[in-house]
Amino acid sequence: MRPSFRLSYLAIVLIISAACAGGDFYYQSITNIQSRAFVTSEFAPLAYYEDSQFAWDENQFIEYPTFNQSVVEDWQKYLGNQVLTDSLSKLILEDSLQAVIEFQKSLGENKLSKNPRFSEFLNYLKLAKIAESYSTNNNTYWWREAQKTDSLSQALSAELVEYWQACEDDFIKSRMEFQLIRNSYFSGNYIRGIDIYNRYVTKRPEDLMALRSKSYAAGCYYKMGRFSDANAMYADIMAADKRFTQSMTFSFRPQEELDFIQTINKCSSDESRICAWVMMAFYTGDAARAMREVRKINANHNAIDLLMSRQLASYESLINNNYYYDADDSERLNKLNFLKINLSNDLVSLLGDAAYQRKYKAHAALSYFSYLNNDISQCDYHLNQAFVKQNKQDSVFSFQLRVFKVLLKAESPQNYTKEDIEDLEWVFNRAQGIWDGSGDTFKAYQTLLKKLQECFEAHNPAAADVLLPSMQSLNKIENINAALQFINAKDENLLHNFVRKHAGLNKSMLYQLQSVYYLKNGMLKQAYEAATSISEESAFDGDPFSFRIKDCHDCDFVEYQGQRYSRPSLLREMLTLENNLALNPSFDDALLLANAFYNLSYHGNQRAFFYLDYPSHGYAHEFEDEWESIDWYWPMNYDVQYSIKYYKKALELAKTKEQKAQAYYLISKCELASYYNSRGEDQEADFIAGEGFQGLKNMEDSKFRKMVIQECGYFKSYFQNKK
Repeated sequence: MRPSFRLSYLAIVLIISAACAGGDFYYQSITNIQSRAFVTSEFAPLAYYEDSQFAWDENQFIEYPTFNQSVVEDWQKYLGNQVLTDSLSKLILEDSLQAVIEFQKSLGENKLSKNPRFSEFLNYLKLAKIAESYSTNNNTYWWREAQKTDSLSQALSAELVEYWQACEDDFIKSRMEFQLIRNSYFSGNYIRGIDIYNRYVTKRPEDLMALRSKSYAAGCYYKMGRFSDANAMYADIMAADKRFTQSMTFSFRPQEELDFIQTINKCSSDESRICAWVMMAFYTGDAARAMREVRKINANHNAIDLLMSRQLASYESLINNNYYYDADDSERLNKLNFLKINLSNDLVSLLGDAAYQRKYKAHAALSYFSYLNNDISQCDYHLNQAFVKQNKQDSVFSFQLRVFKVLLKAESPQNYTKEDIEDLEWVFNRAQGIWDGSGDTFKAYQTLLKKLQECFEAHNPAAADVLLPSMQSLNKIENINAALQFINAKDENLLHNFVRKHAGLNKSMLYQLQSVYYLKNGMLKQAYEAATSISEESAFDGDPFSFRIKDCHDCDFVEYQGQRYSRPSLLREMLTLENNLALNPSFDDALLLANAFYNLSYHGNQRAFFYLDYPSHGYAHEFEDEWESIDWYWPMNYDVQYSIKYYKKALELAKTKEQKAQAYYLISKCELASYYNSRGEDQEADFIAGEGFQGLKNMEDSKFRKMVIQECGYFKSYFQNKK
């Protein structure tokens, strides 16, 4: 085997493997190349798709039902339109063997039953249904048929042969030959399959049925180890009918360099040899070699565009495939250099070839190749040439050019025009369908976000925080305020208005951040003022001013029947309590305010106060891991310092032993929370009692202490051990 075959084959396998890596919800777009934009429809199944080896979308390749349709149409012509198409289709494609038998019985003496052709059709169909049950494995596509583990029934083989030999109708006889060749393939009787094909099928017109028979005959050659014969036949079939492009490429398996050269020599036409080179490129990944060989045969063949686009997409995929390779991985760098040299030479050569008539595609490829290599001047030149010379009726290719244009302009976003902003909007809108499979600009969307972020970080950090929010930046109040000032500003800057429209955190979310920041710092007045600017949201469940000996948030939510507080109303009530404590201090107000601060922490029933919606850009930006690490929430508030402050204030204002017991116990809950929040992972979990437990221990004869001992096993253990 040629060393280059081994290297390039590894390249395609590794790229495919990496593209398919990850969990069910993983998505990583690694190329902006819409390879299908460069190819004509017959080669669409072989366009570069980063998430699978073959095209999968029904709009990107010819599906098996197309063969079904042809089969039904052929039978319709044979039967003389005596049966409705829908009924015929159901009989052939959907009904079971038993259903066909029952249908035949139900005909009775009607006109159809007396039609010899229809009777012959039903007899053939019953036999075909039996044969198919041996050869298929419930797969959607006929080329994925798989032999069952049990051997084929010898009785069936004999019955097929007997029916074929007795059949005098040439139309049905040709279909029986297909059944026999397929039967021979799955039963391992390869010599018989090849013999029937060579003696009978080759004498017939090369229609769809003959080509399907040929494909199984090729399979028989392959099973016998005659690889060049098999591969040459696969190439001939693909050349004859491009509907077989995907199935023949799937079957094509050259073994060695010599075997492949023999395959080329056995191909029956130039078109067949071109198809062999195309399939070889798909099999090994060496599109560069295949492209040069195709050009020698036909310098203007459509396969050139396919091979060009696959090289370009493979190159970008390898550049962006960092999650599979290390940045300095020598294997990756060698592959990149190999692709870079070949692609550069091939594209320049193609532009200089007078025989090649689709220069705009080569210009587009060379433009994006230059972009990937940071040669912006060459990128700009070739992109302009592609736009000028393009076939404007080709909407898919125009789509690709527009993506390239947007990416090029993103190198200097501060110079955006109105048209550039419209292009940005187009990319953003198209990218939103990523989860339903229509996000065909998602890689460009990611790249644009990164370019805009780099620009804003250098010239307008507030815009950067608005477009792609970072917890690292937005945990500072000055940055939150600057982001709010930016988003509230009214100016005529087109790019700024675009950022405001597509803000990762909208205005309401920024005010929420502001309110959270002030609350965490005990600044209730400022927190309340920020909360009044938040758009309407659902009220919180539970009572934020209550406490339990043993926290039970679900109990709080179910049992509480009182007022439900919104963010502003809760902060307003807390601010009122704080003002009351300053003017007319009381135990009750201090306890209520302390309870509210505790419930707003991670430990309480109002922790949802700190929940923040996931930034609207989803998985697009570099801070994704930071958001994911906290389950899409703003960092939880584990701090209970203000709870302790006001519980201690309540303790100072307590007038009865019961009030002191309550205050001491609630202080102990906060001390326990602080201990757990601050201890290292390697520290023991045992709690060393603080001021609260010590104080509660001394509240002898208080009813509240007895309640705590009954409900709280933690304190009970401490109490018993400290006697």
